[in-house]
Amino acid sequence: MVNRLNDVTLISVIIPAYNAEKYLARAVNSVLAQTYSNFELLIIDDGSTDQTLSICESLRQNDARIKFVKNKHEGLVNSRNTGISLSKGEYITFLDSDDEYEPEFLHKMLIGITENKSDICICGYVSIYRDYNEINNCLKDGEHKVYNREQLTKLLLKGEVSSHFWNKIYSRKIIDVLHYPKEKYYEDVFMMNNLIQKINSAAAISYIGVKYYQNNSSIVHQKKDKIEMDGFDAFYERMLLFRTEYPEYENYLLKIPIEIAIRLIVRKAIRGTELNREQFNKLKIFLKEQRFNKKAYSKLKFKYKLILFLW
Repeated sequence: MVNRLNDVTLISVIIPAYNAEKYLARAVNSVLAQTYSNFELLIIDDGSTDQTLSICESLRQNDARIKFVKNKHEGLVNSRNTGISLSKGEYITFLDSDDEYEPEFLHKMLIGITENKSDICICGYVSIYRDYNEINNCLKDGEHKVYNREQLTKLLLKGEVSSHFWNKIYSRKIIDVLHYPKEKYYEDVFMMNNLIQKINSAAAISYIGVKYYQNNSSIVHQKKDKIEMDGFDAFYERMLLFRTEYPEYENYLLKIPIEIAIRLIVRKAIRGTELNREQFNKLKIFLKEQRFNKKAYSKLKFKYKLILFLW
């Protein structure tokens, strides 16, 4: 079965790249080193101003499976959407330009999604910090499991399955009905809010397939007010989508938006804010609504509980 899949099943791997000269070759080489060879690699340059372009050109000359597109600078979301629109694979997966796959990633993920007849397949990953590594595996026991939509939603709400898009492989029929939201950070959370409602089943395999490098200079670590406000909106949307259907998970649904709202409001008190009045009022009203909600406190750290109580 594996040999037959190798012969006929094309996988599209999409790498968005912006000023990625330090890490791009590492990411691309991890794709080229895959034990599964029937893939196309689409590198979407987002108007880089460093040597990313020349690195892409050099890499493309060495392997015909590499396709390269240069966009004007419009952000990660536009690059991913471009990659999706140009891809030809029956299955699609993503990799960030500063991360890398383990050699059997495509092979194991393809077997997971096809043998289980699922819409997506999920694997674990290792977060690599400067001083230590942290394993994140969605399966604590067993080789693999298949989840229906309700089961997967509950795992997502509890944080046992991440919203990251790069530790998953997707059936084309699922990706074709989705597009990343433009001009938004936390785009993976917004996308997962949408995706989770459309899948019928998801396979999960007990395999650590991605090295996720924690770069403190990356966007998600900058914690600017606009970025965190998009994070609040993404998890607030998730709360609205699932609060009524899964009331037993309300404490999980409230934890992240409450913490983000408190951080933004505290920062405003200390140094002002780049948020507009409408955004700031949305945060204040949300926290006021949760102050006397007992479920809102159960997953919060003490400092957040105290600030919410005093709000």
